[in-house]
Amino acid sequence: VKTKSPRVQLMRTSLGHSWLGLGVILVLAAVLRLSALAENPAVLNRDEAALAYNAYLLQQTGQDEWQRRWPLALESFGDYKLPGYSWLLQPSLTIFGLTDWAVRLPAALAGIILVGLTYGLSRRVLQLKRLPSLLVSLSVATQPVFIFYSRMAWEANVALSLLVGAVWLLFHHRSQPSWWQDTLAILLLLAGTFTYNTPWLLLPVLAGCLLIWRHGRWRQLWWPILGMALTFLVGWSAFASLSQQKSGITIFSDETLWMQSVEYYNSFTGWQQTLFGNRYLFFARELGQRLIDSFSYQFLV
Repeated sequence: VKTKSPRVQLMRTSLGHSWLGLGVILVLAAVLRLSALAENPAVLNRDEAALAYNAYLLQQTGQDEWQRRWPLALESFGDYKLPGYSWLLQPSLTIFGLTDWAVRLPAALAGIILVGLTYGLSRRVLQLKRLPSLLVSLSVATQPVFIFYSRMAWEANVALSLLVGAVWLLFHHRSQPSWWQDTLAILLLLAGTFTYNTPWLLLPVLAGCLLIWRHGRWRQLWWPILGMALTFLVGWSAFASLSQQKSGITIFSDETLWMQSVEYYNSFTGWQQTLFGNRYLFFARELGQRLIDSFSYQFLV
């Protein structure tokens, strides 16, 4: 009777411990994201209410609040939103009713899924060992910034999970990427494009990285590159005007910062106003300070 070698048994034991560890981390992530989801934060903000209201109207009438049939850009409160999250809300509202918990559920589930995806990304793309990969997942499960975006109806959180899933599939460490993985990655990127702007804006970067990653394997490149190009064109044709409207919501159009830039300019005199007091230096300083602050403990918490 053949017996399994000690090495095979050790590998299976290690794999079992990895799945057990990941399972514990996923349970922890679910508790942190789903417990008292409707009560903490206490009420829906206006963006959450707008997404829920449009989802409810689309579900009941097939029209948004302006009586447009299944629009690709949802106009609400003078702002425009992509339709992806409202589409996801419809089965949630059907199952759980028109409740705050149902409105926030897609973002919470995306946050839990993201924890598992980061383990796969660490193992299969970054080629980390099991323990460091588990630590990466634990970090995503417990960092306050990820918990915060999972406990409110943030489209960005759903889009992030879709983007990470697509990256995992496209950059998987395999000599022969399968066509179904590439197809699923393209579908995830397309869903992300209809959910938030970032996946669409990063498509050219991803395409460039994939050209480098699969250099010399041209037969494995044409389909994902073509898919990303078509996804980018779909996003451009559907959301170009929406992106232009969103571009006005930046620090460069903030009235308070514009007043501060004038005060900054007036703090200099003579030739120093032109050289040091100009708006370019002022906003460069503001951008740099925000970049530094994004790594601070206060920002993360």
